[in-house]
Amino acid sequence: MELKRYFDDFEIGDSSRSNGGRTVTETDIFRAVGYGAGERMHVDREHVETTEFDDLLVQNTVLIVISSALWGDVPGWDYETPVAYGRDGMRFVNPAYPGDTLHLEVEVVDKRIREKDREAGRRRGLITINEELRNQDGDLVMVNDHHSLVPFSPDFDPE
Repeated sequence: MELKRYFDDFEIGDSSRSNGGRTVTETDIFRAVGYGAGERMHVDREHVETTEFDDLLVQNTVLIVISSALWGDVPGWDYETPVAYGRDGMRFVNPAYPGDTLHLEVEVVDKRIREKDREAGRRRGLITINEELRNQDGDLVMVNDHHSLVPFSPDFDPE
């Protein structure tokens, strides 16, 4: 995979949206649940009918995987060898159901060079990207700040 963007190519406020989406299926739900107990909101429609929800719920873990997979479809945001540093503020704002098509929206909200990377001679910086996973109606399903350590370009002087 060709490295297309480096730490120094990103600016706070840069944003984009995945070109395509991912339609969630019941198979996705059942594969994630397996045969575990305590998953009634995901597999038992009779139970779901007694709740506030319209259908089986897509598990939070499935939403995280879909969000990660959709990164490959965000135009112009190809970067190789980032080191995942974590996620903050993850919230599952609205339910996702089988048949929903999910899209990823991203925006750079912070970037900095960590002192410990500078001291260790590591040529990388920390980028914080707000991720929003939305359904086909534009409703926010999941939100979080995703932190990645991204390499500098060969010509970038962090000083």
